[in-house]
Amino acid sequence: MREIKEHEGKSIIDNLLKEQKVSLEDLSFSIENEERICVGCGCSDNRACCSGCWWIDTDETSIFGICSNCEDEIEKYNDFEEDPLIVKVEKILNILNSYHFSIHDEKYLQEEISQVFKEENIEFKKEHKLSNGIIDFMIDDIGLEIKIKGQNMAIYRQIERYMENDSIKAIILANVKPMTLPEVINDKKAFSVTLRGSY
Repeated sequence: MREIKEHEGKSIIDNLLKEQKVSLEDLSFSIENEERICVGCGCSDNRACCSGCWWIDTDETSIFGICSNCEDEIEKYNDFEEDPLIVKVEKILNILNSYHFSIHDEKYLQEEISQVFKEENIEFKKEHKLSNGIIDFMIDDIGLEIKIKGQNMAIYRQIERYMENDSIKAIILANVKPMTLPEVINDKKAFSVTLRGSY
C-alpha cells in the first residue's frame, strides 16, 4: 500500500464520516489511540467488521490500511503515480507549516512569506492580477491567498471566484484561524493551512 499523504488522510476521514460508515465517536477513539483504520469501511484494530476481518495491506507511514472486506480498495491505493501539481502543493504546505509568522498585519505577513519563499528557492509572483481580482501569490499554476480576518463564507466566495481563472489549477488558503475548504472547487483542487504565529 502506498504512502497516504496528510491531505489525503483528512479526505479519507471526511468521506468515512460523510458516508456514515463509522461514527465520529468511534473514529475519534481510533485516532486518539493510534489504531489502524480501514480506508474503505472505517473499521480498526479493536473495532473489526461485523462479519470479521483482517488486514490485507497497510501503510506503515500512517494509521491507514485495507481490511479483507475492502479488497476493492487495493487498486486505488496501490496503482498511483504522483501528480506533479500535488507534489508542488505539498512542498508549499510543508514550507508554510515549518515557519512561525507575524499574523496581525496582512501586508507584513505577505512580506514574511515572500522572504521565506526566497530562502526556500520558490519562484513566485506577488499580488498577481487575475481576470476577477488580485491573488496574494502565484507559484506556477498554484494560487495562494493569505487571510488574517474575514467571515468564512466571504473567504470561500473569494476563493471560488479565483478558481474560475484558467491560470489557476489549484489553490491554497493560508489562514490564521482554522478553516477547511472543500477538496474540490470548480473542478480544481483546494487546500488550506493554518499559519502559526511567532513566539
